[in-house]
Amino acid sequence: LVEGGASMHWSFLEAGLAGAAISSLPPAPHTVMIGEAGHLMTGRIDALLVMGLQDGVMASALDSLMTEHERAVLSDAVCRPVGLTHIQSSYGLMNLPPQPCDLVRAGIALYGVYSDPDPVRSPLDLRPVLSLRARVVSIRTLRDGETAGYDLAYRARGEKRLATVSIGYADGLPRDLPRRGGQALLRGRRCPMVGMCMDQLLLDITGLPNAAPGDIVTLIGSDSGAFLPAEEAAQTAGTISNELLSRLGRRLGVVVR
Repeated sequence: LVEGGASMHWSFLEAGLAGAAISSLPPAPHTVMIGEAGHLMTGRIDALLVMGLQDGVMASALDSLMTEHERAVLSDAVCRPVGLTHIQSSYGLMNLPPQPCDLVRAGIALYGVYSDPDPVRSPLDLRPVLSLRARVVSIRTLRDGETAGYDLAYRARGEKRLATVSIGYADGLPRDLPRRGGQALLRGRRCPMVGMCMDQLLLDITGLPNAAPGDIVTLIGSDSGAFLPAEEAAQTAGTISNELLSRLGRRLGVVVR
């Protein structure tokens, strides 16, 4: 990976030093350079100038990898014999004009979602491929003034029905989702989250008298015509879809359809 002045300054090569760095490596007959990659520091539509500058940095790095003979022979400064080149991300693809690269490293777009609700220059027809679901384990009725959750986190105002759901922050859910107004779908209805611990989530299902243990709760996805997108859940948690989806833990079962 290469970087330049318009970069995140992580542990990558400086653009102008890429050629020298490769040349300084000891001979390795079984090692072949197959390409070069850069990494966009931003994909936001209001940062097109920065992305364009990074593309220039990438071109500088590619140039440093050419010999003088190759520079003389090649008229197109982008077509270089350094293998596959790629710098584009999902948001680079949606916000930048076509780039002279071989590949796009699509990330969040492969899940069929956006990172956040911010507009993009060229929207894609993204279709979510992931749903997050759990089951109701038990249902309890609380009288007015009774509490639930650690540190008396929830206090009933009037009689309430709470469902305990088999998912918690150890599975990757942000722990403060209930405090931030998080919701889940049960029988096609939105139910507010009112508490969460390591392994369990509490939902207020007072308006669903027919809900029962074993019912499926949808935290991301569709249920009976209702839809709760990953972007909304992430925004409620104060983050982006990338973080929310990457937090989902190995304890969760995976069903492929």
